[in-house]
Amino acid sequence: MRLISIFFSAVAMLFLCGCPSMFYASTQMPVQSKEDLEVINNPVSIIIERDSSMWGGAIPFVIYDGNKEIGRLGPSGAFEWKREAGYLQLKVSGAATAIAGPNLPDEAIYEDYPSAGGTLRFLSGLNVDGKIAIWIKPQQERAPDDFVAFGKAERANTINAYGEFMKAYAKSSKVDEAIRRCDNLIEESGTLNINNLNNKNIDIIKAYLNARPEGKHAPFTEEVNQYYEAEKRPTTKAFEEYLQKYPAGQFDKWAKDNLAFTSLGEVTDQSLIKTQEAACRIAQSGFKRMLQYKKNSSNTMFQIQPTSMAQTNATLPKGTDIMLQPASGVEFIQANNRILMQLNALADIEGLVTQFKGTLHYEEGAQSSCTYVGTVSKKDIKDNFFLEFDGLTDRNIDDHAIPSGLLENSWITMEGKQYYYNGRHWTHGLNTPFFHIYSDTM
Repeated sequence: MRLISIFFSAVAMLFLCGCPSMFYASTQMPVQSKEDLEVINNPVSIIIERDSSMWGGAIPFVIYDGNKEIGRLGPSGAFEWKREAGYLQLKVSGAATAIAGPNLPDEAIYEDYPSAGGTLRFLSGLNVDGKIAIWIKPQQERAPDDFVAFGKAERANTINAYGEFMKAYAKSSKVDEAIRRCDNLIEESGTLNINNLNNKNIDIIKAYLNARPEGKHAPFTEEVNQYYEAEKRPTTKAFEEYLQKYPAGQFDKWAKDNLAFTSLGEVTDQSLIKTQEAACRIAQSGFKRMLQYKKNSSNTMFQIQPTSMAQTNATLPKGTDIMLQPASGVEFIQANNRILMQLNALADIEGLVTQFKGTLHYEEGAQSSCTYVGTVSKKDIKDNFFLEFDGLTDRNIDDHAIPSGLLENSWITMEGKQYYYNGRHWTHGLNTPFFHIYSDTM
């Protein structure tokens, strides 16, 4: 019995170390059907072989083409697969199984750019020098660095990616193709039609302007960008500069209307001023509660269910300026110093009970972010607001600290008209602004 036990122990150790060939991990060939091969327009053959080694014979090498698993190789194994010509990221790693003996192999990555009709051969294996390390050795000359870099940009297929490639390899033969791809991407996006422009797709305008500052669509993207920046932070000067540069521009009408509104100067409407002042006080009360929760709780994540929702027909006690509703409370606290809080309240605005419903956001970091986003209702009219505050930068903040002033990105709509805070006072916005600032936060 003891001899049998010793025999099986020896067999197990041999299997784990992989010495005798009878215990080597088998090679699993990639499966490519006739239908799969027919959709490859510019095929190239990839052949990979694995060296034989006395170490790690029980560990199959897992082969990846990018993030797609292609097959598995045992020692002395080999297989071939077809793929589209272009950027190749070949990855080889050890099977993710716990084994006795040597450590699991490290992952090896090799990048290349095969041309159509070609064949690339790779040899993989193990080097044992204190630990097992996988290596991949190409059996042919590697493609130039600019081809490999272009392949990465091609795989990402974004204007930003092609722009970075053109900056890094300005003399590459692939630059013309990168230019063509940039032009195609912005044309296919539909953003060359001003009726399709909005806050969410302005990024592609900026990306093109950065990648192709002298491209064929640069004049259009430059004009869009200047008008967008003017409306994002509306001032008399911003719209005057746009109209001076583009006297018959595509945004001529909107720019003139905006200029007329911003020229009115400081808003004196007491209803608006009292509304934003009440919203600020509500937000500051909420921030104080959030800081207290954060300071007194050791949990990184917890939830509090509100006891009831705010009632639209609620009344304020005599002499009460602001009253937080039972629905207010910390709803969710997450790691990385991010806190969200549902904050509802009633306020007295010129003798009328006004209801505020919104969410308070606080995210602590190098530039802490404090915002209050929601709706304000009175007289059966519901308007929106976005208030952004100076950040709380002190990580050891005390319970009495609150954000200081509003930032220029803040805005409120009142009876269908939008008002912006420019850092000093409120100014009129358009009745129907072309770009709806922060509309995706509502």
